[in-house]
Amino acid sequence: MPVKRRAGKRRVDVEAKYFVWSAIFDCGWDMFGELEGIGVSVAWTDPVPPEFACEPWERFGGRWMGERVGEARLHPIWAIEQFGRPWERDA
Repeated sequence: MPVKRRAGKRRVDVEAKYFVWSAIFDCGWDMFGELEGIGVSVAWTDPVPPEFACEPWERFGGRWMGERVGEARLHPIWAIEQFGRPWERDA
Protein backbone atom coordinates (compact mmCIF):
# COMPACT_ATOMS: atom_id res chain seq x y z
CA MET A 1 0.00 0.00 0.00
CA PRO A 2 1.44 3.44 -0.90
CA VAL A 3 2.47 5.81 1.85
CA LYS A 4 0.02 8.62 2.52
CA ARG A 5 1.45 11.97 1.54
CA ARG A 6 1.44 14.59 4.29
CA ALA A 7 1.74 18.35 4.17
CA GLY A 8 4.78 19.77 5.92
CA LYS A 9 4.03 20.77 9.48
CA ARG A 10 6.15 23.92 9.27
CA ARG A 11 4.64 25.11 6.00
CA VAL A 12 2.95 28.44 6.60
CA ASP A 13 0.49 30.12 4.28
CA VAL A 14 1.75 33.35 2.66
CA GLU A 15 -1.44 35.15 3.71
CA ALA A 16 -0.85 34.12 7.33
CA LYS A 17 2.68 35.52 7.16
CA TYR A 18 1.41 38.76 5.64
CA PHE A 19 -1.22 39.12 8.36
CA VAL A 20 1.36 38.72 11.14
CA TRP A 21 3.98 40.99 9.57
CA SER A 22 1.47 43.69 8.63
CA ALA A 23 0.73 44.26 12.32
CA ILE A 24 4.43 44.45 13.12
CA PHE A 25 5.31 46.86 10.29
CA ASP A 26 3.24 49.53 11.97
CA CYS A 27 4.89 49.56 15.41
CA GLY A 28 7.76 47.04 15.49
CA TRP A 29 6.33 44.84 18.25
CA ASP A 30 4.80 41.37 18.19
CA MET A 31 2.10 42.27 20.70
CA PHE A 32 0.20 39.00 20.42
CA GLY A 33 3.11 36.56 20.12
CA GLU A 34 2.14 35.57 16.57
CA LEU A 35 5.65 35.42 15.10
CA GLU A 36 6.30 32.05 16.68
CA GLY A 37 3.36 30.65 14.70
CA ILE A 38 5.11 31.51 11.43
CA GLY A 39 8.50 30.22 12.55
CA VAL A 40 10.20 33.36 13.93
CA SER A 41 11.38 33.09 17.52
CA VAL A 42 11.26 36.48 19.26
CA ALA A 43 10.15 37.22 22.82
CA TRP A 44 6.91 39.22 22.69
CA THR A 45 8.26 41.53 25.39
CA ASP A 46 11.08 42.73 23.10
CA PRO A 47 10.84 44.83 19.94
CA VAL A 48 11.30 42.82 16.75
CA PRO A 49 14.95 43.06 15.65
CA PRO A 50 15.14 44.88 12.31
CA GLU A 51 17.19 42.07 10.77
CA PHE A 52 14.21 39.73 11.23
CA ALA A 53 11.83 42.13 9.49
CA CYS A 54 14.00 43.23 6.54
CA GLU A 55 13.12 40.33 4.21
CA PRO A 56 9.38 40.42 5.03
CA TRP A 57 9.38 44.19 4.41
CA GLU A 58 10.94 43.64 0.98
CA ARG A 59 8.38 40.94 0.26
CA PHE A 60 5.21 42.50 1.70
CA GLY A 61 6.03 46.21 2.12
CA GLY A 62 4.64 47.38 -1.22
CA ARG A 63 1.36 45.55 -0.65
CA TRP A 64 1.14 46.83 2.90
CA MET A 65 1.70 50.43 1.80
CA GLY A 66 -0.82 50.05 -1.04
CA GLU A 67 -3.53 48.94 1.37
CA ARG A 68 -2.95 51.98 3.58
CA VAL A 69 -3.08 54.77 1.00
CA GLY A 70 -4.73 57.84 2.50
CA GLU A 71 -4.89 56.37 5.99
CA ALA A 72 -4.45 58.97 8.74
CA ARG A 73 -1.34 58.47 10.88
CA LEU A 74 -0.85 59.58 14.46
CA HIS A 75 2.65 58.16 14.73
CA PRO A 76 5.55 57.28 12.41
CA ILE A 77 5.55 53.86 10.77
CA TRP A 78 8.25 51.64 12.27
CA ALA A 79 9.10 49.75 9.07
CA ILE A 80 9.53 52.94 7.04
CA GLU A 81 11.80 54.39 9.73
CA GLN A 82 13.90 51.19 9.70
CA PHE A 83 14.00 50.32 5.99
CA GLY A 84 12.57 53.24 3.98
CA ARG A 85 9.69 53.01 1.55
CA PRO A 86 9.66 49.69 -0.36
CA TRP A 87 9.89 51.33 -3.79
CA GLU A 88 12.78 53.59 -2.70
CA ARG A 89 15.09 50.85 -1.44
CA ASP A 90 17.03 50.48 -4.69
CA ALA A 91 17.50 54.22 -5.22
